[in-house]
Amino acid sequence: RIKTRPYKILLVIVLLSVPSLLGYNVWIQRSVRTAGVDAFLTQDEYNTLIFLKDLPKGNVLSSLKFGVFIPYYTGKNALLFSGRPYPGLLKEAIEDYAIFYSPSSIIEEKKRIIEKYDIKYVVVDNENIGALPDNLEMVRNGNTKVYEVKV
Repeated sequence: RIKTRPYKILLVIVLLSVPSLLGYNVWIQRSVRTAGVDAFLTQDEYNTLIFLKDLPKGNVLSSLKFGVFIPYYTGKNALLFSGRPYPGLLKEAIEDYAIFYSPSSIIEEKKRIIEKYDIKYVVVDNENIGALPDNLEMVRNGNTKVYEVKV
């Protein structure tokens, strides 16, 4: 009868598991990147989140890709994500989001959306969203811009 200690068995299991864990990690990252899904933050986007965190409290309007990270990194509310303190159905918020980020929407519509949801900050990535209302002041410039709503 062979005598083995439990820690040796555990060590063998861990050593045999490491290649499959590393392989899975590489596979999942390649799959996401080749699928055209932008699931990872760039350094500029991360810096923007940290910048937003240091700003006074307020609701944030941003792209879907970026908005999912806002509550976690900044503690602020994003239009389409949990913790929304304003009334309205999610369907209505999605429609308003699409209107705001459409290059063809008019400035009055964008102002209405900002007022409706009590938006304090607007985040714009490298997308063309057309003209912005004149009550937005850029407070961070970069690939990802942050505008503060001025009253």
